[in-house]
Amino acid sequence: MKKVFITLFLAFSLQTIVFSQHLTVYSIAIPDFCNNCAGAFVVEAAGGVPPYLYSIYNIVFQPSNTFTGSCVGIYVVTVKDDEENFVNDIIEIVNITPLLLSISITPSGKEASGVAELFVENGYPPYLYSINNGEPSTQNIFSDLPPDYCRAVVIDTR
Repeated sequence: MKKVFITLFLAFSLQTIVFSQHLTVYSIAIPDFCNNCAGAFVVEAAGGVPPYLYSIYNIVFQPSNTFTGSCVGIYVVTVKDDEENFVNDIIEIVNITPLLLSISITPSGKEASGVAELFVENGYPPYLYSINNGEPSTQNIFSDLPPDYCRAVVIDTR
């Protein structure tokens, strides 16, 4: 009886399989103050295959994720990963004008009976008001103030 031996060779192919998440982007805008093109934005990318490159309007890509000197307006930022995957985000730089505070004062003479009414322009209401480091309040009229200097603070929602 003849015996037949069959040698079986199995070929294995080893490949590295990378399971990456989809490329995503998140942007943070820093407002422009007084329309002087001092706005900025920071773009955060995740997923995909780093390193990332960043561009405004898909023109010139840079390794930095920070864009400064931005004027008021809407920007389209593009992020590109190492495998040429792209994702876009829209960023709006808004103008923030400084708060303007005016005060109407009824003097107290020598008694602690003075009254101050605070008026605010610009910013983002509702406002919080404080006199002499007191607890901020939505009330803009302060009474029983001493005959001395007072420090007024106004806080808006931004």
